[in-house]
Amino acid sequence: MHRNLPPGNRVILTARMQIYDRLAPNVSAEHRESLTTIFTDQFRRYLSEMGIGHELFDVTADRAGGRYVEVPASEWARLHLVTQ
Repeated sequence: MHRNLPPGNRVILTARMQIYDRLAPNVSAEHRESLTTIFTDQFRRYLSEMGIGHELFDVTADRAGGRYVEVPASEWARLHLVTQ
């Protein structure tokens, strides 16, 4: 799989991983935590299947704290967002 980004582009991600159901606001904390674990595992598997470094998820979650984070161009190749 070949992926590239032209120079000057920006990669901005969000780390917002909240389980919320407006139709069922009384979902227990245990159930939300369980769903968060399931969806996190699925997302990591999806990144892996795309050939993107699983670190992308960790870097985003660590840096963003629920906000947007920009992935510097110097990290694109290491995280496999672009391929050579």
